[in-house]
Amino acid sequence: MITSLQNGKYRIESLLGSGGFGNTYLATQVVLGRKVAIKEFFMKEYCDRDESTSQIIVPTESSKLLVEKYRQKFLKEAQVIASFKNEHIIQIHDIFEENNTAYYVMEYVNGGSLKDKVDCEGPLNESDAIDYISQVGNALSYLHSNNILHLDVKPANILLDKDNRAILIDFGISKHYDEVGGQTSTTPTGISKGYAPLEQYKQDAITQFNPTTDVYSLGASLYFLLTGKNPPDATDVYEEGLPAIQATITETTRQAIISAMQPRRKDRPQTIGNFINMLNLSREKVKKD
Repeated sequence: MITSLQNGKYRIESLLGSGGFGNTYLATQVVLGRKVAIKEFFMKEYCDRDESTSQIIVPTESSKLLVEKYRQKFLKEAQVIASFKNEHIIQIHDIFEENNTAYYVMEYVNGGSLKDKVDCEGPLNESDAIDYISQVGNALSYLHSNNILHLDVKPANILLDKDNRAILIDFGISKHYDEVGGQTSTTPTGISKGYAPLEQYKQDAITQFNPTTDVYSLGASLYFLLTGKNPPDATDVYEEGLPAIQATITETTRQAIISAMQPRRKDRPQTIGNFINMLNLSREKVKKD
């Protein structure tokens, strides 16, 4: 594993996580003495590392163009995320190239993810779950106002900071669209089973801007927070509908989740705001009860 970056500016402490397109490290920004998270572009299927130099190597000529294409995309996405001004979206402090690859430095959010919280403590109470989902909804509404779809909303990608505030992370498969809704960026495909709607399983199905794909994932995330169970796969929802949600959850919340997780996009709330408004009705009822 690498031990430092930028001539010692960042000291690597540990590996936080590893996926198909990158590694995330816990590091210390030495001069400021603060903890940060650093994302490294590393396409596991195509890249190797020279352990003696930390340089990234692409062994085959046929893969080099593909890896370079996605490395440039990684840098572009980092620049876009760095421009975001929303308290519920991860903040990026630095972007650079080194070791024949690319990195970006993020704030370190140390409260764990919502998935971690539910796995450890069990299902959340309805009021808290709606509050977290509303915060993520705020982030998604901001993204959608900038013609960006996240496309990987799930509890594992929602972190909690020291103030118990929900922070949306991982924009690796997000897509950008022009003013008329046409796709302007190419991203690798990705499916988070249970959280991805049917259209994400189809090739080239997300070429037009449509917030309802993120609506589905946000509804599925709420399902997990309230039940402690992973949502069923989209094909199972299509064939059999959602399993029953416990009766202790208000009917308005149950109906909001069912509505958000409809197989057909046109049957879902058409914006994040529409979905959050349904949940606000539930929140008011919970407070009264």
